[in-house]
Amino acid sequence: PSANCDRAAFIADVTVPDGTVFEPGETFVKTWRLQNSGECAWNAGYAVIFDQGDAMGSPASFPLTSGEVLPGEEVEVSVTLLAPSEPGEYRGDWKLRNASGQVFGLGNSGNSSFWVLINVGSAPDYSVFFDNVHACDGVNHAVFILFNNGDSLFQSAEITFNDSNGVIVFGPLAHDGPFLGGPNECPQGGDTVDPDEKAFLAASLVNIPSGQNLRATFKICTQDGLGGSCTTKTLDFTVP
Repeated sequence: PSANCDRAAFIADVTVPDGTVFEPGETFVKTWRLQNSGECAWNAGYAVIFDQGDAMGSPASFPLTSGEVLPGEEVEVSVTLLAPSEPGEYRGDWKLRNASGQVFGLGNSGNSSFWVLINVGSAPDYSVFFDNVHACDGVNHAVFILFNNGDSLFQSAEITFNDSNGVIVFGPLAHDGPFLGGPNECPQGGDTVDPDEKAFLAASLVNIPSGQNLRATFKICTQDGLGGSCTTKTLDFTVP
């Protein structure tokens, strides 16, 4: 066969995008979509093999396909993995092996790997308290102080206010990096919150009168877009 017989191209991370956060010991399924960019068909004799890095409980190899993947066609490849027990970033690299035992990968040279990259950390652990009310652009905002008690970075948050009848009077409003550095700053912020740090969140009280009892619901997450691991808490407060 020619030098271009066995080649692969990465198409997409179907599951578990780079940086996805898992709990220690959590099981997950990683799926890649690959294209046969070479000149030879892939058959049941081809395998996906662990190349280097963090194995995360993976097998050393498993079949690439049970049928045939012709040049130009795509295939989804899945493996069940186990998040390590200690917090941190983990990466495992993978390649392919043909029926003759030759290892190949991605790119024009056929040497590049495809990988899974995760972060292991506990679900967000935080305390939240009502702090004060201050005006932003002439509108009063409720300000809350947030303490990161855990070992995960906070990157996004969602806030909802309900009145005493359960009716939503604000939100749900979600932002990436909505955390404020001080109690008199105004949304949208732009900060994240490291472990053992504190930050502030603010939400509009427009059309909400003084003296009203509200329940604030906070959803704090370890990735943008309310992704990764999230923890939801509620706090009752009265608008001053």
